[in-house]
Amino acid sequence: MRQMLRLMMTALCLGFMAAPGAHAAIIWNFAYSGDGLSVTGKLTTNDKIGGAYLITSITGLHNGDPITGLIPPGGFSFNDNLLYDAFPVVDDLGVSFLVGTATYNLFNTNGFACNVSVYEYAETPDSTCSNAPEVLSISVTRDVPAPPVAVLAGGLLVLAAAKSRKRRQTDGTVTPTMSPSRTIAASCSTLQPSVPAGRFGSTIQR
Repeated sequence: MRQMLRLMMTALCLGFMAAPGAHAAIIWNFAYSGDGLSVTGKLTTNDKIGGAYLITSITGLHNGDPITGLIPPGGFSFNDNLLYDAFPVVDDLGVSFLVGTATYNLFNTNGFACNVSVYEYAETPDSTCSNAPEVLSISVTRDVPAPPVAVLAGGLLVLAAAKSRKRRQTDGTVTPTMSPSRTIAASCSTLQPSVPAGRFGSTIQR
């Protein structure tokens, strides 16, 4: 039982260490289509700043051809590469990317750009409206990552320990255990070296 608890706490501690931090990259699934236009893929962004997420990379397919890279802000059609998790998704400067050597900019028409009469989206290959097909549908959803393997393993061990303890209680034998918070803290502390990394020595016993 002690060995099981030790494994359980080690797995949980590793899971907490492996869990993504508050400033981890965020993955989004996106798709948009129009007349003769079909684009799907994934976007990577930083955390939200000032109401928007800055796109840092893009992958996917543009009419069946691989999207090969993101164009930095200001690199094509005055793009700012900002993403919003609510309407309008992208602004009138939009996001620009490469498909081989071809350049594209997905932007919000803002109700008047490119002679589009509705508040919609368009994609331009040359920073003009003459060849900018209107985007008829667009969707962007946040990708939900799978939990770290260590957390899953820790959960299974917790379940196994609970079942084992329940069996003991049924038999009339109860083994006292430390509170979960103290056990996790104690177990995690045992993972830390007593001597700073890069140094050699021994601790002083008092």
